Amino acid sequence: MQEVQEVQHGLFARLCKSFKDNNVFWVIGALFAFWPVAIIHSVRIGNDPMLYFLFTASLYYIIRWYRHDQKRDLMIASLVGAAAILTKANGEILVAVLGVIGLYKMISTKQWATYFKMAIAPCFIMLLAVAITVGPGLILKIQGKRDKLYIDNIDGLSQANLVGNTAANYFWFDAKTFITEPFTDPYDDRMGRQFFWNYLGKTGLFGEFKYPSLLNVNTAVICSFLAVLMFIYMLVGIYRMAKEDFKQMAPLLLSGFFLWAGVTYMRMTFPANIDFRYIVPIILTFCALYGVSILRFQQQGAIRLANIGLTMSALFSLSALIFIWGIYLNS
Repeated sequence: MQEVQEVQHGLFARLCKSFKDNNVFWVIGALFAFWPVAIIHSVRIGNDPMLYFLFTASLYYIIRWYRHDQKRDLMIASLVGAAAILTKANGEILVAVLGVIGLYKMISTKQWATYFKMAIAPCFIMLLAVAITVGPGLILKIQGKRDKLYIDNIDGLSQANLVGNTAANYFWFDAKTFITEPFTDPYDDRMGRQFFWNYLGKTGLFGEFKYPSLLNVNTAVICSFLAVLMFIYMLVGIYRMAKEDFKQMAPLLLSGFFLWAGVTYMRMTFPANIDFRYIVPIILTFCALYGVSILRFQQQGAIRLANIGLTMSALFSLSALIFIWGIYLNS
């Protein structure tokens, strides 16, 4: 019994030391793990959870290839990426990420022949997956049986889902509505659905769902308030980052950019409410940028700013955890 207690004490001491030495890692890890919408979508029946897993796994090996230049990592990234594409067309974003990184490697090293040979098999694998996924829809579009290549159920969509498609819908963010309205609604303008950033941000926290319990409502408001502050904090951190920071995070930044660009393009070409579930992996980009912002403040001696970032992230994770607990209690 005494030996067990000693082991437990030693483990606890090591955990405390690890948190003290790597507090940013632990806090950002909790931010990613307890992000509410990721947990909400993880239990849904559909192809979204599998896409998130495969997309993240492929992106991990893309990062490894980018940093270590091992062909094995490139092959695994392409195989897992192809599986993501076959799971859901959103996985095609990985083709763009790999393509840009591959082109960068060719240009920066000038080893055109080496990287061209290395890319033959991965390109074939991923483009074959794209052809299988997009091919049927492309044929229907050529035959005039479908208006949009990437949406196959437009005719069944209610007109009530349609929203404005002017500059104001994209450039305005209604902070008051975002914070004071705990949830959004695809049919109710009062909850911010007309504004692209409001709807994307709110569905990025809690999806399109409503949780009426007082605990969920209050924690949703807290999470929304903290999310706005954290986004501003991240923007300030980006301004303070060095060129090397962006270079190190290139795959994550490209992934986030193409995910955002894709959902924005969909929203512009078909002005209906496009919710965050299409781009959930962009949470990886946000967490990375937020974490590097904290590290950059620490390195520049802005300790108070770094601690503010850590505190906001910890409070958000705690609020999100209580929010999920509230769903469980009322289920």
